[in-house]
Amino acid sequence: MLLNMVVTQQWRAWLAHPNDILQSMGIKRVKNDKVDALRIAQYARTFHEKARLFTAQNLKLDRLKHPITRRKHLVRSRARHRTPSRT
Repeated sequence: MLLNMVVTQQWRAWLAHPNDILQSMGIKRVKNDKVDALRIAQYARTFHEKARLFTAQNLKLDRLKHPITRRKHLVRSRARHRTPSRT
């Protein structure tokens, strides 16, 4: 996993939500990897004050969130199946 390598190598990394990046750009017609990389770099320059560096603690929390989210989904799904449908 890339995040594991980032943490073990102690690289400085900032995770940003893709929707934040998209909304900051507005509507764009051109879509390719080179243009996207330039837009992400522009976002990072513009919003560097929002940066929160990714740490080993974030990775631990991320590992805990997945099972909790999965359990919530399964509980909701079970409740839907137990409820008799009105037809």
